[in-house]
Amino acid sequence: MYSILKATVQPYLALLMLQAVVLAWVMRRKLAPKRATYPLVGSLVLLFAMSMPVVGRLMMATLEWSHPPLTEMPEQVDAIIVLGGGLSPPNDYQTHAQVSSSSYSRCLYAASLYKSHKCPLILCGGATEAEDSRATEAGVMADALAFLGVARDDMILESTSKSTRENAVQAVSVMKKRHFETVLLVTHARHMNRAERCFTKLGHQTIAAPCGAESADLIRELDETWIPQVDGMSASSWVVKEWMALLYYRIRGWN
Repeated sequence: MYSILKATVQPYLALLMLQAVVLAWVMRRKLAPKRATYPLVGSLVLLFAMSMPVVGRLMMATLEWSHPPLTEMPEQVDAIIVLGGGLSPPNDYQTHAQVSSSSYSRCLYAASLYKSHKCPLILCGGATEAEDSRATEAGVMADALAFLGVARDDMILESTSKSTRENAVQAVSVMKKRHFETVLLVTHARHMNRAERCFTKLGHQTIAAPCGAESADLIRELDETWIPQVDGMSASSWVVKEWMALLYYRIRGWN
């Protein structure tokens, strides 16, 4: 009951309800032509729907379900590629850049794969605009992986790329120099479509090792399923941006 109450009193839901009440009042008072209110009603209904966590997860499923968890491991793995998922920049509470939650999820999964295969890890990601330019995704992920038990000598840092396309270009270059053939590709399930296609376009097949699938459990507690909230809209927005990125990459001939 507490979780439901907490979800219903959040400012985001209150603002949505306020918009609905104001729009209903305008329509009841006939303060605007009906035709003018139809787009407003439609956009508000769409906003409500896209803010429901279950809708966000269903939209996420359009990206994730094509890449289920990796259950059958190859006997021999030459390398594991880990794509960066962002950094948390320095602030008053931390003096150095740290891995974001997305990057840390990828590091955790990569560390578990490393313990099984004991092969080199190719860490991809340079400095990003929002973070300290002296820190790179690859470098900060290396620190996290070392903390998780990965040997520094087994890490190959690719610290120049700033996009998924550049990740693939630089990683393939490393793979060719080191003669790596069987390679696991670690990134979030929602990002795997674009990442894997970039490697395929460059003529190198990888074995998808997705992590962090958000659509694994569609139906959860009431407050995490049907009550509109910021997290639901965040997931829906992320999916829209990722599909736009896939379209852009297709137009550019990158996947």
